[in-house]
Amino acid sequence: EQTLPTDLATLLAMLRMEDADMREHAAAALGRLGDTRAVESLILVILKDGDPKVREHAATALGDLGDERARTPLTQVMLEDPDDSVREHAATAIGKTGNPESFEVLLATMHGRDVDRVRAHAAYALGMLGDSRALAPLMEALQEGSVSMRINAAMGLGVLGAPGALDALRQAQRDPDADVRHRAAEAIRKIGRR
Repeated sequence: EQTLPTDLATLLAMLRMEDADMREHAAAALGRLGDTRAVESLILVILKDGDPKVREHAATALGDLGDERARTPLTQVMLEDPDDSVREHAATAIGKTGNPESFEVLLATMHGRDVDRVRAHAAYALGMLGDSRALAPLMEALQEGSVSMRINAAMGLGVLGAPGALDALRQAQRDPDADVRHRAAEAIRKIGRR
């Protein structure tokens, strides 16, 4: 495995290379680098790059950077990108920005007509916002959603950290799906540590 450069200028130049694998690796490395000077370039990538894997890694990097400038373009990508995986990563990245102004669009996506995994990641992102309004819809999703939705609702409740979710999470520990039970137990532990 090759070692990637870690300086900002080289990674930004790599985002413009013809090789999609290099652009993908550069986007991921920029997220790990943590330098918000990369935000504008990563925004261009999520909006314009022709390769879905590159856009997916750029969305994740923008979430890792947590810069407010990325919220609107990430929302556009979550709602409009033709690739399910890119929309899913954009939803999670929106949650990482932590801006409560994203609550309504994430809630609408969670309840919307998108594919299940995008809706489920919007549920997780709702919890990441830290907004108490997420408690009721996440508890409902924990009981009535698909397996993916129940897993992400449990994770969302765990990061939300609301003690009001404990009864619903304890009930989810009896879910027929082992992953749901595991995520519910993790969420209970997270809430207990607060």
